[in-house]
Amino acid sequence: MIEALSEPVDTELESIKKRMLAKLQKKIVSDRGEQSEQKLDPERYVESNLEGKAVEVFECFKQQYPGRVYRIVVEALAKAMKNGAIPTPLDATTLYSILLNIGLRVRLPSRIYVAKKGEVKDFSEYLREKLSEE
Repeated sequence: MIEALSEPVDTELESIKKRMLAKLQKKIVSDRGEQSEQKLDPERYVESNLEGKAVEVFECFKQQYPGRVYRIVVEALAKAMKNGAIPTPLDATTLYSILLNIGLRVRLPSRIYVAKKGEVKDFSEYLREKLSEE
């Protein structure tokens, strides 16, 4: 009779232990998730959410505004992307307009090409040929 009573108590105790263990595991997993979100590098997060020419705009921004301005803007961009205020992935036009709206003019490299008689040439090459003809 003592054995009959001890079995239900043991199974009940085991089920309580399992529930407590499951709660602790969930808590550990959620704590790790929060820590990984906090440790997430804002620069990497922004770079991973850029598409196409936005990467080039971002690199030019990084070169032209190193230091504190860059860090502040990148942290703000990452926060806005996480909150959904800025669409992801971010294209070049949107990134450039965001930077212009906050007063940061990013100079992008540009090239001029000349198309003549089915040939496309760099403008400097075109000028050299024109000057050598004269």
